[in-house]
Amino acid sequence: MDDNHVCVECLYRENDSLYKKYSEGNLRLTRCRRCGDFVDRYVEYDNVLIVLDLVLHKNPAYRHLLFNDKKFALRNRNANQLNKPALYLLLRISFLLIFLDTWTKVIAIKTTASTTTSDSHNLYDFNFGNNNNNTRFNIIDSLTSWSVVYHYMLCFTLATLENLLNVSVLVFCCRLAYSSGLVQQIEGSDALFVGKAFIISSFCRPMILLFIIWDYPPDFIHVLNLFAMTQCVAALSATFNDSIALPCIIACIAFLCRNLGDRKSVV
Repeated sequence: MDDNHVCVECLYRENDSLYKKYSEGNLRLTRCRRCGDFVDRYVEYDNVLIVLDLVLHKNPAYRHLLFNDKKFALRNRNANQLNKPALYLLLRISFLLIFLDTWTKVIAIKTTASTTTSDSHNLYDFNFGNNNNNTRFNIIDSLTSWSVVYHYMLCFTLATLENLLNVSVLVFCCRLAYSSGLVQQIEGSDALFVGKAFIISSFCRPMILLFIIWDYPPDFIHVLNLFAMTQCVAALSATFNDSIALPCIIACIAFLCRNLGDRKSVV
Protein backbone atom coordinates (compact mmCIF):
# COMPACT_ATOMS: atom_id res chain seq x y z
CA MET A 1 0.00 0.00 0.00
CA ASP A 2 1.08 3.62 -0.55
CA ASP A 3 2.27 5.91 2.21
CA ASN A 4 0.35 8.63 4.03
CA HIS A 5 -3.12 7.21 4.36
CA VAL A 6 -5.68 9.29 6.20
CA CYS A 7 -7.36 8.03 9.35
CA VAL A 8 -11.12 8.32 8.87
CA GLU A 9 -11.61 8.89 12.59
CA CYS A 10 -9.15 11.68 13.38
CA LEU A 11 -7.77 12.78 9.96
CA TYR A 12 -4.21 11.83 10.93
CA ARG A 13 -2.29 11.64 7.65
CA GLU A 14 0.93 9.79 8.48
CA ASN A 15 -0.29 6.21 8.53
CA ASP A 16 1.76 3.80 6.42
CA SER A 17 -1.09 1.58 5.24
CA LEU A 18 -4.78 0.82 5.55
CA TYR A 19 -4.30 -2.91 6.09
CA LYS A 20 -1.84 -5.75 5.86
CA LYS A 21 -2.69 -8.60 3.53
CA TYR A 22 -1.51 -12.02 4.67
CA SER A 23 -3.34 -14.10 2.07
CA GLU A 24 -6.29 -13.87 -0.29
CA GLY A 25 -9.26 -12.72 1.78
CA ASN A 26 -7.16 -12.49 4.96
CA LEU A 27 -6.65 -8.85 5.90
CA ARG A 28 -5.63 -7.19 9.13
CA LEU A 29 -6.67 -3.57 9.48
CA THR A 30 -3.98 -1.10 10.52
CA ARG A 31 -4.51 1.03 13.61
CA CYS A 32 -3.95 4.78 13.57
CA ARG A 33 -0.72 5.99 15.16
CA ARG A 34 -2.50 8.87 16.87
CA CYS A 35 -6.00 7.77 17.93
CA GLY A 36 -5.44 4.00 18.06
CA ASP A 37 -8.59 3.24 16.09
CA PHE A 38 -8.61 1.48 12.73
CA VAL A 39 -7.29 3.76 10.01
CA ASP A 40 -10.14 2.89 7.66
CA ARG A 41 -12.57 0.15 8.63
CA TYR A 42 -14.57 0.80 5.47
CA VAL A 43 -12.12 -1.15 3.34
CA GLU A 44 -13.95 -4.25 4.59
CA TYR A 45 -17.46 -2.83 4.15
CA ASP A 46 -19.80 -3.62 1.28
CA ASN A 47 -20.92 -0.71 -0.87
CA VAL A 48 -24.44 -0.97 0.55
CA LEU A 49 -23.16 -0.40 4.08
CA ILE A 50 -21.04 2.53 2.93
CA VAL A 51 -24.03 4.15 1.25
CA LEU A 52 -26.09 3.58 4.40
CA ASP A 53 -23.49 5.44 6.48
CA LEU A 54 -23.46 8.21 3.89
CA VAL A 55 -27.22 8.54 4.32
CA LEU A 56 -26.66 8.75 8.08
CA HIS A 57 -24.16 11.61 7.51
CA LYS A 58 -21.24 9.76 9.12
CA ASN A 59 -17.99 11.63 8.50
CA PRO A 60 -15.76 8.52 8.44
CA ALA A 61 -17.73 7.18 5.47
CA TYR A 62 -17.14 10.39 3.54
CA ARG A 63 -13.45 10.39 4.47
CA HIS A 64 -13.11 6.85 3.17
CA LEU A 65 -14.35 7.92 -0.27
CA LEU A 66 -12.64 11.32 -0.28
CA PHE A 67 -9.19 10.31 0.97
CA ASN A 68 -8.62 6.55 0.82
CA ASP A 69 -10.74 5.07 -1.97
CA LYS A 70 -8.50 4.51 -4.99
CA LYS A 71 -11.44 4.78 -7.39
CA PHE A 72 -11.75 8.46 -6.51
CA ALA A 73 -8.05 9.27 -6.02
CA LEU A 74 -7.50 12.38 -8.14
CA ARG A 75 -3.72 12.16 -8.01
CA ASN A 76 -1.20 9.35 -7.84
CA ARG A 77 0.40 9.54 -4.44
CA ASN A 78 3.99 8.98 -5.55
CA ALA A 79 4.13 10.84 -8.86
CA ASN A 80 1.58 13.49 -7.83
CA GLN A 81 0.06 13.26 -11.31
CA LEU A 82 -3.59 13.40 -12.20
CA ASN A 83 -5.31 10.03 -12.11
CA LYS A 84 -7.19 10.00 -15.42
CA PRO A 85 -9.42 6.96 -14.69
CA ALA A 86 -10.71 8.67 -11.54
CA LEU A 87 -11.32 11.90 -13.44
CA TYR A 88 -13.24 10.05 -16.16
CA LEU A 89 -15.30 8.27 -13.51
CA LEU A 90 -16.19 11.56 -11.83
CA LEU A 91 -17.06 13.09 -15.20
CA ARG A 92 -19.43 10.22 -15.97
CA ILE A 93 -21.08 10.61 -12.57
CA SER A 94 -21.34 14.36 -13.17
CA PHE A 95 -23.10 13.77 -16.48
CA LEU A 96 -25.57 11.45 -14.75
CA LEU A 97 -26.26 14.06 -12.06
CA ILE A 98 -26.84 16.74 -14.70
CA PHE A 99 -29.19 14.43 -16.57
CA LEU A 100 -31.19 13.82 -13.39
CA ASP A 101 -31.29 17.57 -12.66
CA THR A 102 -32.58 18.05 -16.19
CA TRP A 103 -35.33 15.56 -15.50
CA THR A 104 -36.40 17.45 -12.36
CA LYS A 105 -36.71 20.60 -14.45
CA VAL A 106 -38.83 18.78 -17.02
CA ILE A 107 -41.09 17.58 -14.21
CA ALA A 108 -41.33 21.14 -12.88
CA ILE A 109 -42.27 22.50 -16.32
CA LYS A 110 -44.89 19.81 -16.78
CA THR A 111 -46.39 20.38 -13.34
CA THR A 112 -46.45 24.16 -13.70
CA ALA A 113 -47.96 24.01 -17.17
CA SER A 114 -50.62 21.53 -16.05
CA THR A 115 -51.78 23.83 -13.26
CA THR A 116 -51.69 27.11 -15.19
CA THR A 117 -53.33 26.29 -18.51
CA SER A 118 -55.75 23.69 -19.77
CA ASP A 119 -53.89 23.55 -23.09
CA SER A 120 -50.56 22.62 -21.56
CA HIS A 121 -50.88 18.97 -22.56
CA ASN A 122 -50.71 19.97 -26.19
CA LEU A 123 -47.17 21.22 -25.64
CA TYR A 124 -45.95 18.92 -22.88
CA ASP A 125 -47.60 15.64 -23.75
CA PHE A 126 -45.53 13.38 -21.50
CA ASN A 127 -48.32 11.22 -20.07
CA PHE A 128 -48.69 7.48 -20.42
CA GLY A 129 -52.02 6.83 -22.09
CA ASN A 130 -54.76 9.42 -22.33
CA ASN A 131 -55.37 10.06 -18.67
CA ASN A 132 -54.67 13.75 -18.07
CA ASN A 133 -54.44 13.21 -14.34
CA ASN A 134 -51.50 10.87 -14.73
CA THR A 135 -48.24 12.75 -14.14
CA ARG A 136 -45.86 10.14 -15.49
CA PHE A 137 -43.87 10.94 -18.59
CA ASN A 138 -43.55 9.11 -21.86
CA ILE A 139 -40.19 10.51 -22.88
CA ILE A 140 -39.89 8.50 -26.12
CA ASP A 141 -43.18 9.78 -27.49
CA SER A 142 -42.43 13.34 -26.42
CA LEU A 143 -39.23 13.37 -28.53
CA THR A 144 -41.37 13.50 -31.67
CA SER A 145 -42.24 17.11 -30.87
CA TRP A 146 -39.52 19.66 -31.66
CA SER A 147 -40.89 22.13 -29.10
CA VAL A 148 -40.51 19.52 -26.38
CA VAL A 149 -37.00 18.59 -27.54
CA TYR A 150 -36.10 22.28 -27.40
CA HIS A 151 -37.27 22.47 -23.81
CA TYR A 152 -35.28 19.34 -22.96
CA MET A 153 -32.17 20.98 -24.39
CA LEU A 154 -32.87 24.19 -22.51
CA CYS A 155 -33.36 22.30 -19.25
CA PHE A 156 -30.12 20.40 -19.82
CA THR A 157 -28.22 23.66 -20.43
CA LEU A 158 -29.68 25.28 -17.32
CA ALA A 159 -28.90 22.21 -15.20
CA THR A 160 -25.30 22.22 -16.45
CA LEU A 161 -24.84 25.93 -15.69
CA GLU A 162 -26.40 25.61 -12.25
CA ASN A 163 -24.13 22.72 -11.29
CA LEU A 164 -21.08 24.61 -12.55
CA LEU A 165 -22.16 27.64 -10.53
CA ASN A 166 -22.67 25.49 -7.45
CA VAL A 167 -19.19 23.98 -7.71
CA SER A 168 -17.60 27.37 -8.49
CA VAL A 169 -19.13 28.97 -5.40
CA LEU A 170 -18.06 26.02 -3.25
CA VAL A 171 -14.49 26.26 -4.56
CA PHE A 172 -14.37 30.04 -4.05
CA CYS A 173 -15.76 29.87 -0.49
CA CYS A 174 -13.47 26.99 0.50
CA ARG A 175 -10.41 28.77 -0.87
CA LEU A 176 -11.44 31.94 0.93
CA ALA A 177 -11.87 30.01 4.18
CA TYR A 178 -8.46 28.39 3.74
CA SER A 179 -6.63 31.59 2.85
CA SER A 180 -8.21 33.41 5.80
CA GLY A 181 -7.17 30.66 8.21
CA LEU A 182 -10.68 29.49 9.07
CA VAL A 183 -9.72 25.95 8.03
CA GLN A 184 -6.29 24.33 8.15
CA GLN A 185 -6.84 21.45 5.74
CA ILE A 186 -5.06 22.08 2.46
CA GLU A 187 -7.92 20.40 0.57
CA GLY A 188 -9.83 23.64 1.05
CA SER A 189 -7.60 25.22 -1.60
CA ASP A 190 -7.85 22.29 -4.03
CA ALA A 191 -10.56 22.95 -6.62
CA LEU A 192 -10.54 19.35 -7.86
CA PHE A 193 -10.95 17.97 -4.34
CA VAL A 194 -13.85 20.31 -3.58
CA GLY A 195 -15.48 19.30 -6.86
CA LYS A 196 -15.04 15.65 -5.94
CA ALA A 197 -16.62 16.28 -2.54
CA PHE A 198 -19.60 17.90 -4.25
CA ILE A 199 -20.06 14.96 -6.63
CA ILE A 200 -19.81 12.38 -3.86
CA SER A 201 -22.24 14.32 -1.69
CA SER A 202 -24.78 14.33 -4.55
CA PHE A 203 -25.30 10.57 -4.46
CA CYS A 204 -28.95 11.06 -3.45
CA ARG A 205 -29.81 12.57 -6.85
CA PRO A 206 -30.56 9.16 -8.42
CA MET A 207 -33.46 8.87 -5.98
CA ILE A 208 -35.35 10.93 -8.58
CA LEU A 209 -35.59 7.66 -10.51
CA LEU A 210 -38.28 6.67 -8.02
CA PHE A 211 -40.62 8.84 -10.09
CA ILE A 212 -40.51 6.06 -12.70
CA ILE A 213 -41.98 3.55 -10.25
CA TRP A 214 -44.28 5.62 -8.05
CA ASP A 215 -46.21 8.84 -8.57
CA TYR A 216 -44.62 11.14 -6.03
CA PRO A 217 -45.90 14.71 -5.67
CA PRO A 218 -43.57 17.27 -7.30
CA ASP A 219 -42.77 18.75 -3.89
CA PHE A 220 -40.81 15.57 -3.18
CA ILE A 221 -38.05 17.12 -5.30
CA HIS A 222 -37.61 19.84 -2.67
CA VAL A 223 -36.99 17.14 -0.09
CA LEU A 224 -34.24 15.71 -2.30
CA ASN A 225 -32.72 19.18 -2.70
CA LEU A 226 -32.66 19.72 1.06
CA PHE A 227 -31.15 16.28 1.57
CA ALA A 228 -28.48 16.99 -1.07
CA MET A 229 -27.54 20.20 0.72
CA THR A 230 -27.17 18.44 4.08
CA GLN A 231 -24.99 15.82 2.36
CA CYS A 232 -22.79 18.61 1.04
CA VAL A 233 -22.49 19.93 4.59
CA ALA A 234 -21.49 16.45 5.77
CA ALA A 235 -18.83 16.12 3.05
CA LEU A 236 -17.32 19.52 3.90
CA SER A 237 -17.49 18.75 7.61
CA ALA A 238 -15.62 15.50 7.03
CA THR A 239 -12.96 17.41 5.10
CA PHE A 240 -12.66 20.25 7.60
CA ASN A 241 -12.09 18.07 10.68
CA ASP A 242 -15.66 17.76 11.96
CA SER A 243 -16.43 21.47 11.92
CA ILE A 244 -20.10 22.18 11.22
CA ALA A 245 -20.76 25.93 11.25
CA LEU A 246 -18.48 26.83 8.34
CA PRO A 247 -19.65 23.94 6.10
CA CYS A 248 -23.26 24.98 6.75
CA ILE A 249 -22.52 28.55 5.70
CA ILE A 250 -20.60 27.50 2.58
CA ALA A 251 -23.20 24.95 1.48
CA CYS A 252 -26.07 27.39 2.02
CA ILE A 253 -24.33 30.14 0.04
CA ALA A 254 -23.66 27.73 -2.84
CA PHE A 255 -27.24 26.46 -2.76
CA LEU A 256 -28.69 29.98 -2.81
CA CYS A 257 -26.44 31.02 -5.67
CA ARG A 258 -27.38 27.90 -7.59
CA ASN A 259 -31.07 28.72 -7.36
CA LEU A 260 -30.70 32.48 -7.81
CA GLY A 261 -33.02 33.68 -10.52
CA ASP A 262 -34.95 30.43 -10.63
CA ARG A 263 -38.02 31.41 -8.66
CA LYS A 264 -39.61 27.98 -9.03
CA SER A 265 -36.48 25.92 -9.00
CA VAL A 266 -36.79 22.27 -8.11
CA VAL A 267 -33.27 21.36 -9.11
